[in-house]
Amino acid sequence: MGYLLLALTIIIGLFAEGAGTWVRANAPSLNAPPAYAVQPWLAYKSAVQVYVEQHPGVSGSLDLDTLGLQGQTAALAQAGNSIIATPGQTTVVTWMAMPANAQADTLSLSDGDHSIGLSNGTSWTSPWFGDMGALPLMVPAGDIVSVVILSGTGF
Repeated sequence: MGYLLLALTIIIGLFAEGAGTWVRANAPSLNAPPAYAVQPWLAYKSAVQVYVEQHPGVSGSLDLDTLGLQGQTAALAQAGNSIIATPGQTTVVTWMAMPANAQADTLSLSDGDHSIGLSNGTSWTSPWFGDMGALPLMVPAGDIVSVVILSGTGF
């Protein structure tokens, strides 16, 4: 009887410890950024790139309605984009102001997307490669930024 009680106590203890670990691992962090600061910008960045790939030769800036993101107006209020088309290549720049903890989560959630970094105003840096050189336009310093260069004319 003593061994049965001991075994039952150990099993219950292991279950309780495992459940506590699951709760801690899956509970939202008190320092976690609001989801609006991260996922909508990643979707925005992707939507701009997809639009440019599907519409070779486009240049300028795209609004949320054009991208089908009109429902994200509040979350993307500080987001911007610029498409710079030159013969043989198109540069797609997207950016947005967000708190430092949201920037870190964005970089983490981007799954190693090397086109994402932080703006220094006229240049940008990548957490993977360091100094990435000049930006083709002024982006507010401290904003998260993505720079993608598409080669050719038909993508």
